[in-house]
Amino acid sequence: MAKLKRTVIIGGASGSSGPVTFKLVRGQTFITERTSPTNPSTAGQQAARSRFTTSSRAYKAFSAAQVAAWDDYAAAGTERDAITGGRRFKDGMNAYVALATKYLQVTPAGTAPTSPPATPFTAPGVTLTAVGASGKVTFTASGPLPATVRAELLLQKLASANRKPQKGAYRSKAFASFPIGGLSQDVTVPPGHYAAAYRFVNASTGQATEMQVIGVQQVTLSVELGGQKTNRKAA
Repeated sequence: MAKLKRTVIIGGASGSSGPVTFKLVRGQTFITERTSPTNPSTAGQQAARSRFTTSSRAYKAFSAAQVAAWDDYAAAGTERDAITGGRRFKDGMNAYVALATKYLQVTPAGTAPTSPPATPFTAPGVTLTAVGASGKVTFTASGPLPATVRAELLLQKLASANRKPQKGAYRSKAFASFPIGGLSQDVTVPPGHYAAAYRFVNASTGQATEMQVIGVQQVTLSVELGGQKTNRKAA
């Protein structure tokens, strides 16, 4: 079958049928080849949608007093939205959903607080470094974190070592508590180049600090040859 070309057709059809899609543009209907999005529903996307749905439904059940409290919190604009990176939330619903979804990301089996945080959340006096190695990126903290704080470890896969990371393309890989005696955590990834970053999250409220970029790390491939383990650099 020949590849379909975009062309005007008669009628007011819309939607998809078989291998084609009908689109109404400025009063005219166009026919185009039907396409499917790449990987439209990954496990991570499903989990994110589930957290958003849970948070949105919870907010709809709030009392008038609770809604007013979150509106006041949003108007103060003292916290950073971990989703958008903005300092001020649009309204109480956005404020609650942003914090609740982050809380549920850290504590999937928990119930997000229904009252706004009483105090702002500031970063602890701890910094993180990252080092790429065989099949992993190792994050190391300069010291232990407070009991209620988690470090969100983020990575961005790059096409090459010289590719510039995009601010919105970092993906959450793990939440580390970094207790005394456990100041390092590995994140297993395929070989390649990765931009690393982190942010701190209050595990009790979902409040988060601004993301801190660490740098680009190379992850190598470990191969066993003749019974001896050797490391080969990723192509």
